[in-house]
Amino acid sequence: MSSTTLYTPAYQARVAAALRRHQPAFLAFFDAIFFGAGTHAPTLIEVPVRLGLSKVDDIDDLDISWWIPAGLRPNASTMDLDEISITVTHWPFDSPLALAHAYTLYATRQPRPSDDPANALHPINRQMADNLPGLTRFRGNILVVKHEKDGPPTHIADADLEIVHDIFFDSSTGATYRPISSYD
Repeated sequence: MSSTTLYTPAYQARVAAALRRHQPAFLAFFDAIFFGAGTHAPTLIEVPVRLGLSKVDDIDDLDISWWIPAGLRPNASTMDLDEISITVTHWPFDSPLALAHAYTLYATRQPRPSDDPANALHPINRQMADNLPGLTRFRGNILVVKHEKDGPPTHIADADLEIVHDIFFDSSTGATYRPISSYD
C-alpha cells in the first residue's frame, strides 16, 4: 500500500487546474512528458517555474514536486535532485555528436529490496510494469524535461517522445538506464 496519490488521468487534470489557479500565479510553465503511475500512456503536462523567480536560468528553476511528489517521511523536508535525475546530452551515449537539446529524467527514488513493501511510499507504475518486463515493481512517476545544455528548459513535444523512449527505455531489450531501475 502506498502513501502518495495515484496519478490517474483525472488526478492529473486536477493538478493541472490547481497549477493554473494557483495564487500567486507562476511566472511560466514548460511542457514535459509525464509517465504517471496511474496511466497507461505518456502524456504532455506543464511544469511550473518555482515561485519567486523573475527569470528561468536552468531546469533547477522548475518546480517538479507537483508531478514527482517527494513522498517524504515525516522528518524529511527536501528532495535531492541529483539522486532522482539523470541528464542525457549525447545519444547514443558514446556518440561524439551532442543532441540538439538535453533531456533530464526525474523519477521517484526506488526502494531497496530490504525495504518492507508494505511501507512503500509510492504506487507501482503500471505503465512501466506493462511495457518493460524488468520494471514490474517500479514505483512512482517519471517526468522528462527538455532543455538547453546547461541552460533553461524548452518545451517538449509529442515528436520528442520517440527519442525519449529510445534514450531511457531500450525497446529492443527492455533494459533501462539509471535512475529507471528496479531492484527485482
